[in-house]
Amino acid sequence: MKSAIKLIIIYLMRLLMKILHIFPIKENRIICNAYRGMQYAGNPKYLSEYISQKYSLEYEIIWAFKTPKKFAYLSDRGIKLVKYSSIKRFYYEATAKISINNIGSFSWLPLRKGQEHVNTWHGGFGVKKCGLDESANNKIMKRTIQMSTDNTTNLISTSEEFDRDIAVKDLGFKRTTLKIGYPRNDILFKQKNGEIDLRDKVCESLGINSGSYIVLYAPTWRYNRKYKWTSIDYNSLKSIIGEKTGREVAILYRMHHLMESNMGSERFTIDATDYPDMQELLAVSDCLISDYSSCIWDYSIMGKPIYLYTPDVDEYDKERGSHVRIYDWGFPVCRTNQELFEAIMCMSSVRGGELAEKFQTVNGSYENGLACERFWDYILSRNSYNAYSGEK
Repeated sequence: MKSAIKLIIIYLMRLLMKILHIFPIKENRIICNAYRGMQYAGNPKYLSEYISQKYSLEYEIIWAFKTPKKFAYLSDRGIKLVKYSSIKRFYYEATAKISINNIGSFSWLPLRKGQEHVNTWHGGFGVKKCGLDESANNKIMKRTIQMSTDNTTNLISTSEEFDRDIAVKDLGFKRTTLKIGYPRNDILFKQKNGEIDLRDKVCESLGINSGSYIVLYAPTWRYNRKYKWTSIDYNSLKSIIGEKTGREVAILYRMHHLMESNMGSERFTIDATDYPDMQELLAVSDCLISDYSSCIWDYSIMGKPIYLYTPDVDEYDKERGSHVRIYDWGFPVCRTNQELFEAIMCMSSVRGGELAEKFQTVNGSYENGLACERFWDYILSRNSYNAYSGEK
């Protein structure tokens, strides 16, 4: 019943949007949102910053947020803020040359001739089935997903695996993807190659010693929105890594934005959930512990150890499933604390780098650290005009 009501609302919104087509497209207008207006993050953030830094006077950049006041600081950078569910936002969407989001929510937004609807998506690897291939989605929900895809002109891809599984099976995308890698991952290449160093910035923000060995624990979400995060023995984890590395150890945990936290006041960890940029955490961490999260794709770029802590692997596989079996990803799959600790003790930094590099290679990675530049070059060549002057 809820899905049917949602579909009716989408059709009504499409009608409203078509009425707004009486207003002309503004050739230098770009509107963005991430996670349905909840965050200033991910691929849309990095594309927005690249465009604003390189073409600060040429483009009008707008961000839609559910709570614009939380992001008021962006106004100082020349970015316009608008309420996510507002007539003003609908007007901007109807008249923007380019609309960018990382969920693909274009079902209610009919594509106008001359517009670019960019779905950057948010998962770079088919870790878990979603969209059209997700068993929890009924026919009406899948219909809305296909409507969104049909109104998408550009889908950014990270790899051959993405093209095969996410683009086709999950999203039903029938056009050619933009095989450029993720804009949000450009910063990881810069950190890895020594072009920037974010370590002091992140450590100062979180109150940890910059010389610490940083462990990032970042599991994904579950349908019931709950997960027993404290099933890891953090005290032992800290001791084992400290003994192995001879360094002070800082364990960060990062809660998925769709999850309810039950960490409480775990005294052996540091809550990095509210740190504003996940990519910066990935850039400075010395190892990653995750499960079925696509952050393992991003982090593998860093060439450092990755461990999969999956005590609910059988349950999760039945409930959600993945395109590539977790045991074929190439990283240690650990069901218990003991298995996790053994994997850590056996893993060298060199071996961790080899596994990460193989993961990228086997899946046909398109990542090279130039995604923002390659995206914008494509957009300019596709439209072949100077947006500021409007001249062909």
